[in-house]
Amino acid sequence: NYDIQYLDIEQGLPGSGVSRMEQDSLGRLWLATANGAICYDGKRQFVFSKKNGLLTDRISSIYFDSRGYLWLGHLGGLSVTNGIWVYNFDSEFSDDASVTQVYEDSKKNIWITSSGDGAYCFNGDSLVLYGAEQGLEAFNSTCIIEDPYGRMWVGAYDREPSLISGDTIFNTTYWGPLWTYIEFNVHSDSSGNILFSTYGGTFKSIV
Repeated sequence: NYDIQYLDIEQGLPGSGVSRMEQDSLGRLWLATANGAICYDGKRQFVFSKKNGLLTDRISSIYFDSRGYLWLGHLGGLSVTNGIWVYNFDSEFSDDASVTQVYEDSKKNIWITSSGDGAYCFNGDSLVLYGAEQGLEAFNSTCIIEDPYGRMWVGAYDREPSLISGDTIFNTTYWGPLWTYIEFNVHSDSSGNILFSTYGGTFKSIV
């Protein structure tokens, strides 16, 4: 038997749509919604929104880094908070670029993918863009992951993945019949191989 619980408007959520979920170090569930980031501890809910310093309530991605900082992506920007202060990145992003994923690599750099701009790398001081002008063909970026060699794989809506290795960008070519040029998510298996989920199925790159 399974104890299934529902969280919806009837249970106090400000809206029904949830795009991403993350769990913090205290076991609380965080939900990315169009009405802010919702923190749920199993009994109570807290809404983190523009009232708390965010640029917008429409959250598209949510991520906790190794320091416990909460990163919230949205249309046209990104917010980061440690629960006390909030810092907003907005001028660095195009107004119509939506943040799709936030990811921390093995060197503690924070990578941000966005539809329209490409991939950004935050090294603790500044944001570095890997976009169309820098040669990234997967600039309608949806997802990102690091392989065992420290290379970053970037998935996109409309073409095959690209690889970022240091300052060098490699754009891959047609991989096979499963390819549909829409990569939703990316994961790494126990051998370090990269797996993309697409409309046509799952595609694995052996690294």
